[in-house]
Amino acid sequence: PNILKRLPEGLESDRWYPETYYATRKLLVHLPGGTTGSYSRNLNHLWGTGAVILFWNATTAEHYYAGLDDGETHIIVDETSAPGAARRALNDDAFSARLRAGAAEVQESLVCGQCLADYIVETLET
Repeated sequence: PNILKRLPEGLESDRWYPETYYATRKLLVHLPGGTTGSYSRNLNHLWGTGAVILFWNATTAEHYYAGLDDGETHIIVDETSAPGAARRALNDDAFSARLRAGAAEVQESLVCGQCLADYIVETLET
């Protein structure tokens, strides 16, 4: 069965979920675009949730992407690969534990508040 569903055109929702809601999920999919804030803001809060991150294959890039490693910190997916990647993450405990640990490392060393502040300072000083 296809676990990806296309939403009807023009579907909008004013329903909002707090960031703590995301921490109750085993895996999260990061899709291009944003609901509030920005694309990077939406992604940045996912790293520290304790979930496996499925990262939609997109052409966007953030300054810290060089520190990411597909299969170690997240899984890059598209419409074809997402169902299999989700099944593997849900069924392979060792694989999902490695991904969760990698995502936690991204949070701790690349997107934490001090990490972002240091990056901005370093960029402005060079």
